Amino acid sequence: SALVPCHANSQAMAKHLAGHPLVRQLRNGELRSIVVLTGAGISVNAGVPDFRTPGSGLYDNLDKYDMPEPEAVFTLSYFRSNPLPFFQLAKELWPCDRKPTATHMFVRLLQQKNLLRRQFTQNIDELERAAGISQDLLVMAHGSFDAAHCIDCNQVFSRDFWQDHIFQAAEKDGRRRRMRKRRDLWEEVPRCTCRGLVKPDIVFFGEDLPDRFVYCSKRDFQQCDLIICMGTSLQVEPFASLLAKVPPWTPRVVINRTLPSAFKERPGDLVLLGDCDDRIWQLCDVLGWRSDLEKLSGIPKTPKRSESRSMKSCFPAPAAILDTPSASAWPPWQNVALLCLALAFLAFVAYSCREGSMSNSQIAGVLTLALFVGGIAVQEEVPEQKK
Repeated sequence: SALVPCHANSQAMAKHLAGHPLVRQLRNGELRSIVVLTGAGISVNAGVPDFRTPGSGLYDNLDKYDMPEPEAVFTLSYFRSNPLPFFQLAKELWPCDRKPTATHMFVRLLQQKNLLRRQFTQNIDELERAAGISQDLLVMAHGSFDAAHCIDCNQVFSRDFWQDHIFQAAEKDGRRRRMRKRRDLWEEVPRCTCRGLVKPDIVFFGEDLPDRFVYCSKRDFQQCDLIICMGTSLQVEPFASLLAKVPPWTPRVVINRTLPSAFKERPGDLVLLGDCDDRIWQLCDVLGWRSDLEKLSGIPKTPKRSESRSMKSCFPAPAAILDTPSASAWPPWQNVALLCLALAFLAFVAYSCREGSMSNSQIAGVLTLALFVGGIAVQEEVPEQKK
């Protein structure tokens, strides 16, 4: 096995990746059927908080509800007694205008190269769909907000119905907490005609995972030739046991800030500790896929610098000397001011020559200064000709 710590520098990381047999196989096209497992860690850079990070995780932000334990928010028994914490949590996770991260787009790149067999995700933020992952290749193990149902009679409700209630109830709950009023909020909770609570199709603890998860996991893990696991601590079953079901001859890549405790390393595995996006960019550099990922992610390529040196580069503008962002272009009024200054120098020389108050060396110095200032202004106004 090969474990690369999060503090490894770029050169050490590139050298390690380039020499790893698994990376060479992927670069040479020997691995053609890849299963990807993803968790909340791949969405952090998109602004979606994860669950377990101390201080910033979603579980820590639920302390105000005095729950017996943070995980209770995803249990039916607690949801029946107090659905408001789940409302607040769902509001944080609700798919909105967030953009997929580089890691999301890396999975899309695998799909584009016809290498992706399946993506299994624990996330309910739906950024996989925003990244363009095909519905046929995506398994949302913990459900989604696409629909909702009554927990008593199982009547189905639309996504819009639940969305309207979740933001309304969460907003009123927050306002009443600030006003320190104790009022019953049950009438604002989405309910069925049978008076049962309406819950989105998110899998709670104790509930069965979707049938598609069971069906695909039995087939895909026996037929794939590479597993890539990213951004998950592998603490929630049965998702956490998926890596253990992989045949011993199938190599595995794990990318996460910390090593998942459930992960047992095997010879040939590759473990990259650190930020998922950082590690993905480094991996793409070694694979020669950076330009492909940049194109998918909408990142413009860095333009090449011109090798020719103009007068402007020899005599930089004041903004460039001060190292300010405006160094590349002067405002028009600055060029006019420089020309006026040059003309003032010339007028002064003409007057001095008529009065005879300056020596020849002084006149030559002022003329040189006037030509220098005027030359910079003209250089700013006249664009360089294309070769």
